Amino acid sequence: MANMANPWFRIFPPEEIAEDPEFIGESGVKNVPDRGAPAIAYFMLMFTTNFMKKIVLETNRYARSFIKTNMQRINRCRHSRVHQWIKAGPLTINEFKGFLAAIYNMGLNKRPTLQCYWKKGKQEYKWFRKMFPRNRFQLILKFLHVVDNRKISGRNDPTYDPSAKFKPILDSLNMRSKYLGRRFDPVPDGELQSSMVVKSLLNVSGLFDKGYHVLCDSFFSSLSLASELILNRTFMTGTLRSNRPMPQRIKTPELRPDECVFMRRQETLVCAYRQNKRKPVRLVSTFCKAGVSPHGKPTAIESYSKNMGGVDRNDMFTAFYNDERKTVKMWKKIMFNLFSKIHDKCVHSL
Repeated sequence: MANMANPWFRIFPPEEIAEDPEFIGESGVKNVPDRGAPAIAYFMLMFTTNFMKKIVLETNRYARSFIKTNMQRINRCRHSRVHQWIKAGPLTINEFKGFLAAIYNMGLNKRPTLQCYWKKGKQEYKWFRKMFPRNRFQLILKFLHVVDNRKISGRNDPTYDPSAKFKPILDSLNMRSKYLGRRFDPVPDGELQSSMVVKSLLNVSGLFDKGYHVLCDSFFSSLSLASELILNRTFMTGTLRSNRPMPQRIKTPELRPDECVFMRRQETLVCAYRQNKRKPVRLVSTFCKAGVSPHGKPTAIESYSKNMGGVDRNDMFTAFYNDERKTVKMWKKIMFNLFSKIHDKCVHSL
């Protein structure tokens, strides 16, 4: 009945532009270092000293446990690298910072094996040898832990958590990123889990009813989300997947190259645009008006592309600073990926 009372109707650009909605929030990034602060200041916002101390503590704990359990085998093997750990002593905070620097640097300088970073020759990397002896680096990599193994439930235990080995990193990153979800939260019938994420983040961050404009990619966007946000004086613009509910003229548009079509229902605008011979792009917005730029592209899509670049930059930096290490332990692979995400957030802040 609601759709019958408020049907979709086609509109043609240029649409009459109303006054800009009043914005009463505080724009800009919060709690950032002073202007001109070094890059490490941004990094330490995400990777705090207390968290580094936690990793150093658990790494040294695991190293002691490993050495105690395997002492006889270590003593029989004179050339075991573990002897050097015993001689050099436990891991320190400064040493762990150097270890992180080496990990990130390996993401920039690709080599086929770990040993290649310490090889001598015409293409040698002196920085790695100055930072770490190779054996010391490999020992830190071997013993690296973030939780006490004694507190982790076995696979057959009902309380077993597959993420237990790296969960402290995930929890810390979520807290620093202001995402407060901690358990499964079922959504009402007819709603998308992804839409609930957007609404929950806006709610816990206190951003409703202030005139903010939220941009979402196709995973989060939907017409129902746009309608719910506008009721809380929060505007939304986002791309739409073709399998989401929308007017049939937008879902299966018959468009020639560089042609677009607009439809509106109250505050919600939807459009479809085909560039050259590509598949059509679909977009929903409660902020933008129907309009076409001098290049023939909808102004809503141009605005979205201009302001949504952060998502693309995140993927780009993840590719540039790819610091994945070959390891048989999946939890360590995930852990290094989280380290990479922390690094990427700091790069975006500069």
